[in-house]
Amino acid sequence: MTRLTSFSLFACLSMTALACGSSTSDGSGASKAGWDQARIGDTGTNWSVNAQKGAYFFFIKFSPSYNDTATVHPVRDMAVSFAQTVAGKLTSGSPAPKTLIPTLTEMPGGSGWTLDPNQPETMNGPALASNETDATILVDGGAGPYFVAGGYSAVGLAWERWVKGDNLVDLQAWQMASKTDATQLYSDLLKNPLYSNVPWVTCSGTDATNPCPLPLK
Repeated sequence: MTRLTSFSLFACLSMTALACGSSTSDGSGASKAGWDQARIGDTGTNWSVNAQKGAYFFFIKFSPSYNDTATVHPVRDMAVSFAQTVAGKLTSGSPAPKTLIPTLTEMPGGSGWTLDPNQPETMNGPALASNETDATILVDGGAGPYFVAGGYSAVGLAWERWVKGDNLVDLQAWQMASKTDATQLYSDLLKNPLYSNVPWVTCSGTDATNPCPLPLK
C-alpha cells in the first residue's frame, strides 16, 4: 500500500495564527463564508495551506513550487484558489468530509486534472476513515496529531490527490467532534514535530505577497 509519508515536511519555523476574513455561523459551528483561520507556507518544493472552519480542519499541499519567484507565484495562487473552492463547499451543518472534496471540474487552472493514478487509495475517489486505526493506515502515522489522548479525536477523514502535468494537489479534510476541538487542533499542530519544517507566514486579503484563502463573495 502506498501511503502518504510527506507529513514530516510540514511544521512551523515561524508562524502567527491568523483569521482570513469575517464569517458568520448558522449555529452548527460552521461559518458561512471563508475560513475561521488559515495559514500558508512555502517549503521550497510545495505550497501548503492549513485552514479551520467550524468543526473541520483542512490540510492542502500544492506542488511543486519551483516555478514560483519572488514576484510571480502561479502555484501558490492555484493553492489559494483551490482553498477558496474548498471553503465554499462547507456552508452549514455537519456534512461528511467526502462531500467537501472538490470535483475535477472544480479544480483551479482549467481542465486537465485527473485523480492521481499513482496513489491506489485515492485513484478511484476519496479515501475515507472514521477512526484512528483506519486514518493511521491511510496516512502512515500522520494521523497522530488528530487523535490526542485526553484531548480530542477526529471523527472523519476524506483524502484525495489530483495531478495535472507536474502539479500535484493533496487534500485531507478532517472532521473533529466540535469547533472547539478543531480550533485547538489548529493551534496544537504548531507544536508537533511533523510540522516543523514549514515557514508558515501571516497573510491577509490585502497582502499581495502572502495572500490568504479569502472568503468567497
